[in-house]
Amino acid sequence: MVGLLAGIQGAGKYESVFNMDLTSIYIDMGPKRTIEFVGAKHVGVGMSEHPFRASVFLCASATGQKLLPFVVFAGKRGGPVH
Repeated sequence: MVGLLAGIQGAGKYESVFNMDLTSIYIDMGPKRTIEFVGAKHVGVGMSEHPFRASVFLCASATGQKLLPFVVFAGKRGGPVH
């Protein structure tokens, strides 16, 4: 990395250095309400029959600039989007 940035001078030296990471999230369209007795310490939440996974890409520069998250949903080209 030192050799790559050696020719760049000034405060903007690290503005073009970015790091990107990918994480998976599981999305479950569960019920909008839960019912439990008043004072309950735990509320059980069940999963629906059709949870799905999405990939989220997060990216930030060496100067701390954060880009908007990029979310990718699996599917078929031309398939239905719900």
